[in-house]
Amino acid sequence: MDETEIRSFFARYGTVKEVKIITDRTGVSKG
Repeated sequence: MDETEIRSFFARYGTVKEVKIITDRTGVSKG
């Protein structure tokens, strides 16, 4: 795994984390 792949992995994780926070705030499950 090179640096680009690592950055891509954390970029996806960060997006998922933000989506989860938004879901928690609205109280609506996005699946």
